[in-house]
Amino acid sequence: MDERLAKDIQKFVDGPAHQRIQDARESLQIWLMAAAAIRDGSLDKAEQSIIAEAMGQELLRKMLDLFSGCGVLEVQQIVRDKLVDSIGFYQSVAPNDYSEERPKLEAQVARDFSQADFC
Repeated sequence: MDERLAKDIQKFVDGPAHQRIQDARESLQIWLMAAAAIRDGSLDKAEQSIIAEAMGQELLRKMLDLFSGCGVLEVQQIVRDKLVDSIGFYQSVAPNDYSEERPKLEAQVARDFSQADFC
């Protein structure tokens, strides 16, 4: 009985914290992918496909909507700002997890977008 109660308490208390960490990690992944995708000044179909496969078609659509009507420099600024925001959020929510996961996420994005020199 005590074990079940402890699990319920842990789920209730830790659940929201774990969700915030997961949200922060996903946000960083999204904006790292966007940064890699637009490095060459465009977001081509192959890069869109990589993003959609990793994060879903709905997220890709939202990203494209955000970029719609913007010039290259404006898109680059949006991505840079969102990346800085996502880094700050992740560091504030889970600094140790951030330090451990960021290099892994960067390496994965570099592989996915065939950019050995990414970050």
